[in-house]
Amino acid sequence: MSAGGYTTVGYVATYNNENIHPITVQPETLTLSLTFGNATVTNTGTDIDEVNNPISAVVSRGRRSRGLNARKITVQFTATPPTNYQANGIVTVPIVNPALSAAPRGANGTYLGVAVKVVGVSPEVVK
Repeated sequence: MSAGGYTTVGYVATYNNENIHPITVQPETLTLSLTFGNATVTNTGTDIDEVNNPISAVVSRGRRSRGLNARKITVQFTATPPTNYQANGIVTVPIVNPALSAAPRGANGTYLGVAVKVVGVSPEVVK
């Protein structure tokens, strides 16, 4: 986890891709990049100026709580992890770019500049 600040970007909803919600994430969340289906996809969000729904997508609230709970992806470090992360450590980050939801288990990429592989994807939950 980061000790730094946060950034707010647009989050394109799965339930309706015309709805763009604000989501506040740690900046390194946006650096996750995975390769699958012969393409490399980075976890970039939509420009904050494109937000058209005031309800924020949330990351840390329980999945059973009311609101818009963001999609998440779990990756495992496959190389020497960054400082303060465990070897072979597992990290879960929100999926800001909806295309990353299609990443299969085992897809490779980088997070914080270190090699990772996908171990799981959690869908968006709307209540």
